[in-house]
Amino acid sequence: GAMFKKCVNLKTLDISSFDFRYCTEFKANTFESMPLKADGCKIYVKDTFAQEFVLNTLNRPSDWDTSNIIVLNK
Repeated sequence: GAMFKKCVNLKTLDISSFDFRYCTEFKANTFESMPLKADGCKIYVKDTFAQEFVLNTLNRPSDWDTSNIIVLNK
């Protein structure tokens, strides 16, 4: 559940191989305390479904949006 929690120095994360279609939830603290978009954080995801899934995760950095949660397979 806390897979990337407190990874304060992690600026780039490629989770584009993750398939979120069968996930029912990501734990609320999965991305907690990761860097802000303003600090250069970029997360690469497989598709728009995964992008929305990450953006709907609780306790993620408050400024994350579609400009730093990047879809690789549009």
